[in-house]
Amino acid sequence: MAYPATINALTVKSDGPTQIIYAAYPNAIRTALLDLVTVLGNAPQGNKASLEERLDVRIDDDGKLKHPSQFVTVGKTNADYTTIQAAIDAISDAAEDKRYTALVNPGKYDEAVTLKDYVDLVGVSPYSTIIACTTHHAITIPANAHCSIKSIQATASLSMRNAIDMGGTSLLVQGCILDGVGQSIEIDAGDAVIFHSQLSTGGFKHRGSAGTSRLFGCLISTPSRAALTVQTGTVYINNSTLLSDSTFAIVATGGTFEFACSTAISANYDCIELTDVSPKFSNSILKSGGATEVIGLVTTDSNPTLTNCKLVALPQGPSVITAAAENTNVKVALCAMNGAIGGNCNNLIGTPYNVIDPDID
Repeated sequence: MAYPATINALTVKSDGPTQIIYAAYPNAIRTALLDLVTVLGNAPQGNKASLEERLDVRIDDDGKLKHPSQFVTVGKTNADYTTIQAAIDAISDAAEDKRYTALVNPGKYDEAVTLKDYVDLVGVSPYSTIIACTTHHAITIPANAHCSIKSIQATASLSMRNAIDMGGTSLLVQGCILDGVGQSIEIDAGDAVIFHSQLSTGGFKHRGSAGTSRLFGCLISTPSRAALTVQTGTVYINNSTLLSDSTFAIVATGGTFEFACSTAISANYDCIELTDVSPKFSNSILKSGGATEVIGLVTTDSNPTLTNCKLVALPQGPSVITAAAENTNVKVALCAMNGAIGGNCNNLIGTPYNVIDPDID
């Protein structure tokens, strides 16, 4: 069928006045259509062969949409796997230069998950992607593994089991909600960085023989455990809040740690207990309630340094820092306190640089 080069104006006569339909607009549409046909051909949707070729690139034999390489999905429906562990187990060639991501869609997954080296676990939201384990640690990082966990809620409800049990080489945790009856996170080996996460019940413990843990912007709230326990290694706390209801907020019996721009509060007990450690506190608030001291030094080998901090013991006791043995070195500078430093402590910088005001709260 031949088409005219142009559409002419059309004159329409009827019982009424003569009407003229001008052709400029339909000719413009016709020109645009011709341009499209020139670019796409007469069948822009493609023929059967080209359609099958395109589908083969994006659709698996079972009809599922293909994902980019090094990427697997987990979900209750319409995903590669229905359990997280099945997705992890299916990955066999992850490496430093071939890192995999397992994307976990919303849902509650009643399972214990053991990650693999160079496999990252990513949820849609910590409020909708939930790992709930009643038999073991919720998430285990095995020896020598490099992993990250993002936007996941993980709970371990069995006694002495952890929401995350870290025994690998390196771990990044970001935007997670973690609740373990044992510990929310326990570091047995390796290095860990924890960003903007919420930990409850068990708190955070670093007990590995080496390694460094760094916590930034975290909330750790525990009813009956120390929010932070340091036994070995090195721990840095920054811009975080540590709350404990009925025991110390911080217990350190080894290793080293620094506490900066953060808050530690024990609602009904002494705030901090130090044994054989020399931590640094700066620009922070340390507060105890229902006891008589903020910091209790157990041995002469505990020598903390406090700079620009506020120390509050409620109800007010005779001192905010006490030592069980004489000649304990405590460096205090530019701090505000509602009590004095105990008699067994050597205040190496001197009270003239500090404010002792019983009304500070």
